[in-house]
Amino acid sequence: MCGSKGNVQVHHVRALADLAHAGWQPLDWARVMLHRRRKTVMACDVCHDRIHSEQPARSLTP
Repeated sequence: MCGSKGNVQVHHVRALADLAHAGWQPLDWARVMLHRRRKTVMACDVCHDRIHSEQPARSLTP
């Protein structure tokens, strides 16, 4: 997600619908998953920790 190539991990959600519940503005990492229609996203260990703490991941690379 941020372009880091070291210590890459996979973040997984049970269902994409979990990312789009009412009243919640999805963070960048969630928008990527929704746009790609994928329940997994690759992230470095720092971004993965931030995802689990519901913080924005570091800057996304195109």
